[in-house]
Amino acid sequence: MVQKPEIDKKSAIFSLKEFFDSTAFGFMPNQFINVLFYSILLLSGLGWWIVALVNSLKHIGSYVSELFLGNYDNKTLLSRIRLFSLFYAFSFFIMIFGLVYNNYMIFGIGMIFSGISISSQGLLYRRLVKQELKFSYLREYYSRINFFTLLSVALTFVSAYLFLRVNSLIIPLEIASISFILSSYILFRLKPEKKIKELSQITGFRKLVSEYKNIKVFSKRTIFILALAIINATIILTYSYLGIYIFEQYKHFYLGHFGNIALVFGISIIASLLFSKKINYLISNNYGQLPVIIFGISLFSLIPLSYSQSVDFISLIIATSVGLMGMSMLRISSEIYMIRNNFKSKLNGIAFSKILLLMLISLYFYQNYTNYFMFLFYSAIVSLILFFGILIFEQRLTK
Repeated sequence: MVQKPEIDKKSAIFSLKEFFDSTAFGFMPNQFINVLFYSILLLSGLGWWIVALVNSLKHIGSYVSELFLGNYDNKTLLSRIRLFSLFYAFSFFIMIFGLVYNNYMIFGIGMIFSGISISSQGLLYRRLVKQELKFSYLREYYSRINFFTLLSVALTFVSAYLFLRVNSLIIPLEIASISFILSSYILFRLKPEKKIKELSQITGFRKLVSEYKNIKVFSKRTIFILALAIINATIILTYSYLGIYIFEQYKHFYLGHFGNIALVFGISIIASLLFSKKINYLISNNYGQLPVIIFGISLFSLIPLSYSQSVDFISLIIATSVGLMGMSMLRISSEIYMIRNNFKSKLNGIAFSKILLLMLISLYFYQNYTNYFMFLFYSAIVSLILFFGILIFEQRLTK
């Protein structure tokens, strides 16, 4: 039996790792990375659509990488996490190189590499935390996540200051990469106790192929996966351009270029932390998870709608805050709904990848990303209608 001092030590190690991870995410959030990439594209005379393309490839790559991640004993699991943390740190050095030489291909490769490594690391890390900490300590550990999120928000303002006042685009990227190297180093202090049997990934592929052959086209599960794939793809493509829009439209107002991005998303994240779970709990307890998903999509759709209409800055903050709350509610409730209905499957990632690629093709018909926001709004409405259809179908079955 693992003693309390040993659990406390492990919890402290995990918390220290979260601190360095939050530092990395705070100094170099995705919105800043998208702006830097977009700036290189402008200097190279290339199209705006490449931002969406690279962000899509980053997320598709992360889903594909998860197909190759099996279940490992804790010692192997720990070494994999360290390795992916170092890969993520290395991806920032690739982006620094691309930024110094204004090479969009190198910077884009760094972005894709970062998405694959951080997704794999995050998946394995969450698994390790659950296996190493008892349930009571696990609850205490997760209660500290909000603190690290707020720390990340605060550091985003510091990063914006470095961009604007120190006039350095390199320093935040260097701090982020060093933080992840330290995050990897901290895990060397962890001595895993539990052991689990390793699972061959070939078994996972066979299960996936078998599951793919047994798909029923017109079923609640298929429609749910399709609707979820559409809204997830819409979220990815929408968030590819939010920071760029704020950077371009409000660079001479309020806190300036990167400061306004930090302000909008800082307020939005805090609002989401304060209200998302409470609203989710209130609606789901009374009406179930599907109404929360529908409500969440409705709130999120305000983001592409507002950005397409070029609203004023205060309205932009409100729309982004409300939309981020909706996105948080959507992801929590969809996860719970899939688990309860046994919809949890790697097929979800395959469906998402296909829908995302189809939506990327639609970029060809738009001249700029502000017009594209309206298409993304309509895409959110399509997923909303599909989820609403599932809700009506379920209600009829219960009568």
